[in-house]
Amino acid sequence: MTGSLLKLLPFFAVCVLMGCKTPAEQPEEPPTESTPPVATSQPAQTTAAAAMPEPVCDPDDDGCRAQLLGPVDLGWLSEETQLSEVTQKLGEPGSKTERFLEEATGHFVEDWVWQGPGVSLTLGAPDMKAPVDQILSVTVRAPFDQKTAEGIGIGSSEEDVIKAYGHVRDPLSRPGELFIAGSVYGGAFFTIEQGKVVGIFLGAGAE
Repeated sequence: MTGSLLKLLPFFAVCVLMGCKTPAEQPEEPPTESTPPVATSQPAQTTAAAAMPEPVCDPDDDGCRAQLLGPVDLGWLSEETQLSEVTQKLGEPGSKTERFLEEATGHFVEDWVWQGPGVSLTLGAPDMKAPVDQILSVTVRAPFDQKTAEGIGIGSSEEDVIKAYGHVRDPLSRPGELFIAGSVYGGAFFTIEQGKVVGIFLGAGAE
């Protein structure tokens, strides 16, 4: 909001100068000519204000935003999807990383990547030898074409992301680069390039 108002200050300054000039040249006439420029600036303020929905939760209340956001699905794919369903739809992954212990979480993890469909999964296992049994996070990019329940997917505009998730926007979001819905500790991360979504991450970005 502050950025939008600052951008409009030069416009208001011009309008004020034009308004002051008119009575000086025609003291008998009311300064009606200055009215239209001032009036046309009002819708711009309203549009800017409406672009980012008012936050419902306090900035530090990650739990509140996560609860309001709820689970996020990308069509058939989410953190709750069974791995067998993924392999049934996508086949075996093109590559897998070596399993390792993620000390920050205590999970034994490995990454499975389907380069063609644009899907990467971070998977968890109970130990170094047992089969992976849990999807810990989901990352998608083009040409993956599934969307969230709010209609957001690869190629969606940043404006549409804001309309859909602005009320649960994490303060660590970076306009024009990254929009975090929910919390960095669990939510949906939308990578933005040139005003469009180019990547989506579901999961925890921090512990």
